[in-house]
This record gives sequence, structure tokens and C-alpha cells, in this order.
Amino acid sequence: MTLMLSRNKSLIIDAGAVDKLAKLVGTSDSELQEKIAILLLALSAVDKNKSIIGSSPMLPALVCMLESGTDKGKMASLAALYNLSTCLDNVESILAKGAVEPLLKMARSMKTGERALGILGNLVMTKSGRQAMESSANMPKCLIDILGWENSPRCQELAVYIVMLLTHRSLIQRKAMKQEGIIPALLELALLGTTLAQKRAMRILQWLRDDKQGAMMPVSGPVTARAWEPRRESSSPEKISEMEENKRAIKNMVKKSLQWNMDHIVKRADVSSTCVDSSTRLKSLISSSSSKSLPY
Repeated sequence: MTLMLSRNKSLIIDAGAVDKLAKLVGTSDSELQEKIAILLLALSAVDKNKSIIGSSPMLPALVCMLESGTDKGKMASLAALYNLSTCLDNVESILAKGAVEPLLKMARSMKTGERALGILGNLVMTKSGRQAMESSANMPKCLIDILGWENSPRCQELAVYIVMLLTHRSLIQRKAMKQEGIIPALLELALLGTTLAQKRAMRILQWLRDDKQGAMMPVSGPVTARAWEPRRESSSPEKISEMEENKRAIKNMVKKSLQWNMDHIVKRADVSSTCVDSSTRLKSLISSSSSKSLPY
């Protein structure tokens, strides 16, 4: 059944559907825009069709639909752009149409955040995508705010992944993120996030620690081939020793930096204040941060 559906979608493209849809670009009929977006979403699910749609006028039309039309049309456009963004050939076209700003805007909403961050994660894997993100004045605050979305762990994972790619071997971006106040958000994520989010937050905290010491340590960068998978680290004795040293350093950093943010962290961790006072509970939380809660 899946094979038949994919074949039918390919046949629709081969029959000239994209050229016919291109004639409707610019229509002010919001209901027609919605139907076009839904059709493109279905067609873009087939790998063969992605480059064809991406090289047509329909790609910029999808970007425009992010800011106009019905809510259903916007959601369909967002999903279709996600499909298209997985094809490297389409990245430059998506960026050229100014997709970063509307995507950042949609990333701020719980309803559209995960899909918008997914697209940004695909775009930022390229040099031009990182440059487009870095040029946005809204980017740092947007991503830092999302790091605090404890009710949306997937969005936290995607946001910290994007931060990893932006700050890896970029002192300028690390300074910009630090000035925007990313350290408390990373510390909280390193303690309370999912295992994957913790690993990514710890990696960025290590880079910030190395900056403070005056030089970047020779650490490996984030994986870009498979965006959402955790990195598999070497298990050599030297690597294990380095990992332990990093964990101790970050643990000390947590102890020193989280005192002022104690009540906030305790509240996020949903620790009952009736058992022990906040100070004792935070010390317990930090002292119990083993390789499970602070993986590296």
C-alpha cells in the first residue's frame, strides 16, 4: 500500500502537477492556499519529488504561507517545508526566501515549535544555514527561552542541538549566547532535562568552561549526518579520564553557579518543600548528580 501511494505521488508530479500549481501562486484565496499546501505536503513525502518541488516556485510559496492564510494551511506548509528541508539541494532556496525569521517566530509556539525547530535544525547543518541563523537578532533569546520548556522535552532537545551547531568552534556565538544568559538555562537542562538534552547541554557547558580557561580544548563536534541521535564516544582510557575530569569540572560549576538560582531549580524539579528546606534539597540534588543525570 505504501509503495502504491508513493508511486501515485510520483506519477502526479510526472504529470506536471507542480507546473499547474505554480500558476496559482500569489492567489489571495486562503482556502485555495490551504488546499495547495496540503497537496504539497502529501507530494513532498516522496524523496524523488523533493528536489522537483524545491526547484519550483512552490517552495517560496510555502515560505510565504507560513505568515498568511489559515492555521491549517500554515501547519501544512510547515510540515511540507520540513520534508523539503531534509533534501540538501533545497536548503539554499529555503534560506534565500527568508524562512529563518518566520520559523523562529513559529518556534516560539508550543503548537508549531517542534516542527519549526526541526526545519531550523536541518538548515543549521549547513554553513549558509548557520550564517543565516547567526544574522538573526531574535535567534539567541528564542532558543534560550525554549531551553526552559520543561513541558516540551523534544523542543528542548532540538533547541539545544541547534545551539550546539551554532556555538561549536565559534567563540563569537558562545559569547553572544553567554551574554543573553544561556548558562542558567543550560545548567538547569543538564540537571533536569532528558538524557539526550543533558548530554548536549553538558557539551556546551564544557566549551564555555574552556573559553573561561583561555582556550578551546580539542573536543569533537556535534554529529550533523544524523541530527537527532546522541554521539557515541570513544571508550579508551584517555577518553574516560577526560570525561571524568569534565564531569568534575562541570559539577563544580553547577555548585557555584546555581546557588542564586536555587528556588527556581527546586520548583522546576518539583521537589516538595515540606520534606526538607530548599537549600538542603538542592545540595542533595547536586551531590547525587552522577553520570546518569550528568552524562558525557
